[in-house]
Amino acid sequence: MWIYFERGQYVTSISCHQMALNIRLKKFGGKHPSTAKSLNELRLVWIKGKKQIKKAKEYIDKKGTNEDAIQYFEKSLEIKLKTLNDDHPCISWSFHYLASAFKNKND
Repeated sequence: MWIYFERGQYVTSISCHQMALNIRLKKFGGKHPSTAKSLNELRLVWIKGKKQIKKAKEYIDKKGTNEDAIQYFEKSLEIKLKTLNDDHPCISWSFHYLASAFKNKND
């Protein structure tokens, strides 16, 4: 899925990540670490894609890109907080990424 992103095919990359999320939701439900991983990857595609928007015109011309990334991140973090120990490294990284998403929101 990341190969599409690296090639600048952002719409396809987002679509593939969304399909993976849907499969994991169906198979594992909304409180599983694999589902949290899919949400996190989808959020990364949105954030990284926004940074590339000046270079690639085919990217989704949609307002709210950071809002979508933040939404996916928050859901991922919610799952992690319920399934992992509070001192797990993934929790700290998740907070770091959330802060970055809010910072990028103002760019």
